[in-house]
Amino acid sequence: MGLTLKITFGVFLGVIAAFLAIKAPGWIGQSRREGWYRDANLAMSNMTPDLVIQRCGKPDKDVLDRETHTRLIYFKEPFPGAVLNFWKDDKGEWSLQYMSRGGFRYGTTLPEGHPISDDGGEDNQAWNELLALPCLEGKQR
Repeated sequence: MGLTLKITFGVFLGVIAAFLAIKAPGWIGQSRREGWYRDANLAMSNMTPDLVIQRCGKPDKDVLDRETHTRLIYFKEPFPGAVLNFWKDDKGEWSLQYMSRGGFRYGTTLPEGHPISDDGGEDNQAWNELLALPCLEGKQR
């Protein structure tokens, strides 16, 4: 094997090693983040008012509106609190429509905050909901 070929091969291996050293931490972080998001989606799937109360305890406010088939459950801790908005379908089953940070507008039963959603690809919606109200995960810490 000639000297030029050995140098070329060494440079090639060095470029591959540098590429892996730069990219590997990002790949590992993305893999971990995807695992967290998968766990968050699993924790938030099929969320019902009874499951919320089972996981988080008695809410600070629980408002049922029979006309609109909605139920708002409010927890003031952790600050600034969170409001979960459930809707009952024709079969009588509850489903989580949205969750917002904060409490109620003064003197009303309307949530004051904006619905929690994903933030443009950085974190997904279920992850952001668990950050707002960690007890929804259902794990004892």
